[in-house]
Amino acid sequence: MKLRALLVILFQLVIFKSYAEPQVIKDYFEREGNPKALAHLQCIRNYLSQQTFRLKEVKGDKSNVYTLANRCNAIEGDGRDITINRDDVSIIVDYTKTSVKRRFYILDYKNDKTRYYYVSHGRFGNTSRSNTVLRSLSNSIKEIALYSNKPGSNASSSGLHITGHSYIGKWSGADNKKQSMVLHGIEQGINDNSCARATVIYGNSYINENGSYAGVNKMSSGCPMLDYSYVNKLISQIRGFGGHLPAYVKEKRMGGSFYFVYGTREEALPEDYYCNPENWKKELRIK
Repeated sequence: MKLRALLVILFQLVIFKSYAEPQVIKDYFEREGNPKALAHLQCIRNYLSQQTFRLKEVKGDKSNVYTLANRCNAIEGDGRDITINRDDVSIIVDYTKTSVKRRFYILDYKNDKTRYYYVSHGRFGNTSRSNTVLRSLSNSIKEIALYSNKPGSNASSSGLHITGHSYIGKWSGADNKKQSMVLHGIEQGINDNSCARATVIYGNSYINENGSYAGVNKMSSGCPMLDYSYVNKLISQIRGFGGHLPAYVKEKRMGGSFYFVYGTREEALPEDYYCNPENWKKELRIK
C-alpha cells in the first residue's frame, strides 16, 4: 500500500507539473532544448534583468552613426551603460548542438511560445568558409570546438550578451532592406570584444530554413547568420524598443534582450552559476 500511495503521489506531481509548466518551456523541450542552458537562462533572467551593465569602450571614428565606435557606444554621454528593456523575450544559442539542427531558440514569454531556427557559427582562423573538412585547430561546418574573444579570430564567442540596435548595413540584401543587429558581450575576457569585432546577427543565403538546402551551408567570420528571408522578423522580435538606427542615437542606450550563447564553457559551469552574485559580480561587466 505504501508503494502504491507513493506512485499515486508521483503521478499527481507529474500531472500538476504538466499543467503548471508554461507553454514557452514546453515548446523549448519539445524542440530538443538543452535543460542546463535553460537553467542558466532562468538564473540570468531572475538575477540580472534589473542590472545596469558597463560596456567595454570602443574608440575610433564617430563621423556618422554607422561607424563601429558609434554602434558600440551611444552618442549621449560616454555611451557605455546599457540596460535590458525586453524582458519578455530571451535567446539561447546552443552551440553544443551540431549545425544540422535548429539551435537558435527565441523564448517568447509574452506570447508563451518558443521558436527555433538554423544558425551558423564562426569558422575560427583564416580557413575558407566553404571548407567542410578543416584543420584540427579550426571549427568544422557542423561542429564548433573553439571560441575566441580575440579580434580577427573569425570565431564565435560564448556566454551572456545583450542584443543592441539594428541597422541596414553591409548585409542589406537585394532589396536593400535586410537588417543586421549589434551584439554586446558583457562577460569580461569571454565576449566583451564582440561589438568591437563587429559581431552582429544578420541574414545570409547560405542559411536556409526550408527546401533542399535547409540548414547551415557555410560558416561565418564569427557572426550568427540566419536565413535571409527570416532575419528582419526575428530581429524585430528581439530588438529593444526604439532600437533601430538612426533614430536610436537620439535615445539613451537601452539593450533589447538577453542573448545567451551556450558553448563548452557554459556546459561545464554549475547550472546555478548565474544565480550566484559572487560569480556575476566578478565576471560580468556590472556597473
